[in-house]
Amino acid sequence: MPIPSDIPRQPARPLSPTDVEIELAGIKAGLEMGGLEFTDLAEQTARSVLIGELTGEEAIARNLAELNRRLAQ
Repeated sequence: MPIPSDIPRQPARPLSPTDVEIELAGIKAGLEMGGLEFTDLAEQTARSVLIGELTGEEAIARNLAELNRRLAQ
């Protein structure tokens, strides 16, 4: 079985504004079903990834850095 990271991937297709809103609604619904809140920061981050301003890895790194900064205070 191939390692997932070794599988070549094609660039993601650009999402229309409607596609982005549908994806955000799905993320929000999933979080709320799990008892979690979809915060403004989470929505901004998800939107940035969906429209291609950030990669998922960049978003995770940015938010981990912010959490570590808060914990260090």
